[in-house]
Amino acid sequence: MHTRKSLIRQLKDIEEHPHYSELARCQRYYMLLRTPVLKSCFTREEIANIHWNYSVTVSGWAERWYQREDAVANAELFMQTAIRQMEIAQQLYENPLYKQMAFNELQGFYLRMNKTRLSHKPAGSPGTERSSEVSKPETG
Repeated sequence: MHTRKSLIRQLKDIEEHPHYSELARCQRYYMLLRTPVLKSCFTREEIANIHWNYSVTVSGWAERWYQREDAVANAELFMQTAIRQMEIAQQLYENPLYKQMAFNELQGFYLRMNKTRLSHKPAGSPGTERSSEVSKPETG
């Protein structure tokens, strides 16, 4: 059975383990967020922070995939995960400053995705026009 103390230990391990790759950290954040007792062991703000950290880690992993011409689809999937996790964090935060920070981070994610999509398509090819951009969230 998980306790707050054991979950904090897992979280510290994810964040501080010197040998974990970004992918390993992503997998461990994912598993931690699926822990059934998470909501009873952490506050909304703490859970939001976990989603934030997961989001930032996944977006870093996506950035690596964007560097490979043959892996842009993988990068898109990772970035969509990052966006979803940041959206969850934004919803969970009660502090308006943190909500705004999450919103700003989301804007950066959308900007990077759109920039990358446009840079990986030949000029004049279908999908390079403005309508192919990822829709942005409403101002929070």
